Amino acid sequence: MRSFSARVVDLKGERVGNDIVLKGNLTGRGGPGQERSAAGVRVYFAQFSLEKPPCPDCPIEFQDFYDLGPEVIEEEGFFYRLKERPPGQTYFFRVNIIGPNGTVGPPSNQVQIK
Repeated sequence: MRSFSARVVDLKGERVGNDIVLKGNLTGRGGPGQERSAAGVRVYFAQFSLEKPPCPDCPIEFQDFYDLGPEVIEEEGFFYRLKERPPGQTYFFRVNIIGPNGTVGPPSNQVQIK
């Protein structure tokens, strides 16, 4: 199986009301049209109470993920709005592009949003 090198770089997250907006740039797509070969995006997440966050140097064990379709990948990059993520929790996210045949590309950087 061929590897898939497309990835989200410079992932950023921000709180907009009760929602969280994730966005980042894409790299490793190769020539024109390779972004269309991406089947979607996998968004890994973890959440912790503000009173019991993980230690600053501890690795984050992601609790679950969402698989999203190619509609979250645009020429300019990746964009996704998670609805109803109210304050009071610390959220961590990491993103991987899903390539043809379910191949998963390298992970993005990790972001934390409170």
